[in-house]
Amino acid sequence: MQFRTDINGLRAIAVLAVMLYHFGLFGFDGGFTGVDIFFVISGFLMTGIILTGMQRGDFSFRQFYLSRCKRILPALTVLCLVLLFFGWFWMGSVEYKMLGRHAAAAMAFVSNFLFKNESGYFDTFSQDKHLLHTWSLSVEWQFYLVYPLLLALITGWFRRKGAVPADALPHALLWLVVLAAASYALSVYVTPRQSAFAFYLLPTRFWELLAGGIVYLGMLRHPPGAAQVNIVFTLGLGLIATGIAGFDSNTLWPGYAVAVPVLGTACVIWAHAQNAFILNHALMQKIGIWSYSIYLWHWPVMVVLRHLGAEHSLVADVAGVAASVTLGALSYHLVEEPFRTGKLFRQYAPRRRKALVCGIVAAVLALGFTVDLAKGFPVRVSAEVQKIEQEVILSKRARPRNCGKGDERFSHTAYECDVPMPDFIVLGDSHASSGFEAIEKAAGEGKSGWMYSMTCPPFANTYLKVKDHSRQCPAFFQNAFKKIEALPADIPLFIIFRYAMYLHGPNEHPTLDLGVTFTDTDQQDAEPFAAAFERRLTETVCETAKNGRPVYLVGPVPEIGMDVPNTLIRRIIFRSGTTDISISLQDYMARQAPVLTMLDKAAQTCGEHVQVLDILPYLCPEGICKAAENALPLYTDDNHLARLGNAKLLPLYTEVLQRHIGDKNL
Repeated sequence: MQFRTDINGLRAIAVLAVMLYHFGLFGFDGGFTGVDIFFVISGFLMTGIILTGMQRGDFSFRQFYLSRCKRILPALTVLCLVLLFFGWFWMGSVEYKMLGRHAAAAMAFVSNFLFKNESGYFDTFSQDKHLLHTWSLSVEWQFYLVYPLLLALITGWFRRKGAVPADALPHALLWLVVLAAASYALSVYVTPRQSAFAFYLLPTRFWELLAGGIVYLGMLRHPPGAAQVNIVFTLGLGLIATGIAGFDSNTLWPGYAVAVPVLGTACVIWAHAQNAFILNHALMQKIGIWSYSIYLWHWPVMVVLRHLGAEHSLVADVAGVAASVTLGALSYHLVEEPFRTGKLFRQYAPRRRKALVCGIVAAVLALGFTVDLAKGFPVRVSAEVQKIEQEVILSKRARPRNCGKGDERFSHTAYECDVPMPDFIVLGDSHASSGFEAIEKAAGEGKSGWMYSMTCPPFANTYLKVKDHSRQCPAFFQNAFKKIEALPADIPLFIIFRYAMYLHGPNEHPTLDLGVTFTDTDQQDAEPFAAAFERRLTETVCETAKNGRPVYLVGPVPEIGMDVPNTLIRRIIFRSGTTDISISLQDYMARQAPVLTMLDKAAQTCGEHVQVLDILPYLCPEGICKAAENALPLYTDDNHLARLGNAKLLPLYTEVLQRHIGDKNL
């Protein structure tokens, strides 16, 4: 297919949009739509390559797949190899194990499946994954695997085993339109229900790639006229700009909205405006040529900046963009281009050259698997780092089994836990789960309780848009409240959750809106969100205390804003910075003061059986909220207490439980 400067310019727009979005520059809040632009371009080009070969009668599946490998694998292999090399020296074993698993998945083009089952693309901890962006390469490769077969079937190429006649193309166009419509409908249906599936997997993205194929076939039948070019081109650029500037991480994606950048890209490609200045500019053409390598390198650069604590610095972000472009250009000229033209390893005979390249790819794939299976080679790291990682592992193991049936995390069918009659109940989100061990220890030997937790506020009518399983929260907590109500009224209830995150968003990711949704929407439109949240909190507390049950509202845990164990590990490895991590009481109050006010109001409204537990004397003595002591973490991440952190609350919980369990033992 003839090189098209307009498509190359579109590549530049796409990679710039994605890169500037990830670095948080210039208001490119919808820059993630650049990936959708790439999908349409890929669908257009692949359709042209496949159908041109089929029309000539010389299409080869083997050659098609080989050319795709030559395009994608060299630069990706080098990236994975570089990350695994430096990770050996600069990462703890847990982080290195994760990198190995992700590298193997990326090299096998299945990383989209892996990331689907981990935290979402817009989640905070996704920003710590050096190869998260390879999900789109996996989607494209999976498209490459099935698309030639699909076109061969719908054009009758298999049956003819020769050149595809022109009259088969309208038939192919019709089928592509039908399949694209079905895929888009699936995307719209699945996105609000299983957003991770819709975001990462091919079935809901298939239509975006097919849109490029539809444009290719449409241009064969109806090429743009001179009078139409400027109008369609301007409309297309306008739609692309609308997506980049108008959407953000809170947009339900892909869903309905993805049609905007897809249709915009389709319009620009169909217009075939070869003389458009914005696309033809020399710099845009260079960036377009380097776009694949820039895309590969920009995300690891951003992750490194995050690890250095510089991701919100304008200077660092601009430097990150410059570094990404520079690395992309180097990757293109030193890896992509030499491999494409055959200059790489040209001293070897073709057969030996292919064997060598295949061996390198297989070695990197095997290396990723080995790092994963070897658990990141913990022998690499110092005893200090191993202690930190062991503390996190033991803290997470100490979390109790949730009182849910079947899949404990996602089920909403409550049932009695292993303890037939609990001595206490813990209710909340993951903060309740991480705090359970300390309460159980405070209760004394032989005492235990029930725990109900899910990733959302413990209300009967609330879920989070950004968490697929959170949609089960309303039913989960309704059942939990029924089980709790059936218990004797003298069993104390502890309510623990990350209040401020639902009110203000996560402080480690200030731009992320969790999309807190209330299912009882009667008053939602007329009521400010904070007031609606406070009302539901008070209703929940009063409902659980209505029969005289002692209810303890545990004050909000200090949120550190950084991953404490990983920060400690990096400071130890790089011998930089202090191992005493903390925030000031002033910083704590700046975020938590509205929460404390709500808790106090709820306690006053609901009566004498409700008490707010002040954790500040235990976690923030002398005006300092410590996150690490003696080079060991008090947190498992940026907001969940580890065993050492929870141990500081033992005196508080012991004093409270002695009022109830102590009386029973007399």
